[in-house]
Amino acid sequence: MNGKTSDNLPCFDSIIIGAGLSGCLMAKKLMQRGHNVCVLEKSRGTGGRSGSKRISSELSEMSLNVDLGATSVCLDHPDLVSLRDELLEHAIISPWSSSISDSKNSFVGTPKASAITRYLLGDATLITSTKAHHIEKSGKEWLVRDDAYKPVGRCENLIISAPPSQTAMLLATIEGAAAQLQVAHAAAANTRPQWAMWLETPKPLNEFNDHNESDVIHRLTLETSKPGRSDPKSDIWVIQSTPEWASLHIDHPKDWIAEALIAEFKRVTQHNNHSLETIQFGQPHRWFLGRQTNVTNKTDKTWNADLKLGIAGDWLHSGDAQGAMLSGLYLVNQMG
Repeated sequence: MNGKTSDNLPCFDSIIIGAGLSGCLMAKKLMQRGHNVCVLEKSRGTGGRSGSKRISSELSEMSLNVDLGATSVCLDHPDLVSLRDELLEHAIISPWSSSISDSKNSFVGTPKASAITRYLLGDATLITSTKAHHIEKSGKEWLVRDDAYKPVGRCENLIISAPPSQTAMLLATIEGAAAQLQVAHAAAANTRPQWAMWLETPKPLNEFNDHNESDVIHRLTLETSKPGRSDPKSDIWVIQSTPEWASLHIDHPKDWIAEALIAEFKRVTQHNNHSLETIQFGQPHRWFLGRQTNVTNKTDKTWNADLKLGIAGDWLHSGDAQGAMLSGLYLVNQMG
């Protein structure tokens, strides 16, 4: 289904809403089947919660990438081994193990997390800064409209790869999608917010092998320990709050959030009565839909063959980066 429709809208075999890990992997798999694929993304680039931010070190004046969302991706599932090997072969990912808070072996995108989604996307049509706000079925075609109700494109197969609350909003008016809507509604109740920010410190006198337990910080990541991101003069850290703390302070001013997170960072990294000095820090980022809890793996009810409508995302399979990819892979397999 290539070319233009009579109303001059672009028409595709498949439109995928969301350019995160699941959406971009599905784009790759569908293109391998010969589909003409379009991916719609509300942000300016790919990655979703596996996106990256470019910063400049105050001490070395180097430009470095930091990952404010998914710290890394574990690719140990048998169904992802071939993809993992492909990404390693093309130097899209590198092995990485954090000594700070995450002891299991994992992988990071090189030179940044969004390198993975950019590679998976390949030659698919990517439309960014466009929020899919309304979907409707007309005969055998789907029509997607943006938040100004402007038509964006038509397709035969429509896949929603977005957080559960956004998925539920799109499905709410679709007749025959009750099962998918129910799954999305249930998952939305288990979505939690998270605050994240980066900061720069001098090189520590001693390596921190662990940090004290915290009700504020869920994960503390030394970004400059990741392959290709080292800085000779300073360390760049990413702080991710606990969902519980974020829920209590979700509407607080960002200056207050930064002050609280830095104070907790100094407490948990204190070593031999020495707290790390903060050289600079970035404005905290508020993930309203940051973490998924109580995930029940769903491999059924995600593809509606009658409507040619699918849903995918980490919230359908284990709630992490690997789960996002598995969800997308299993959905494409259901499409036949």
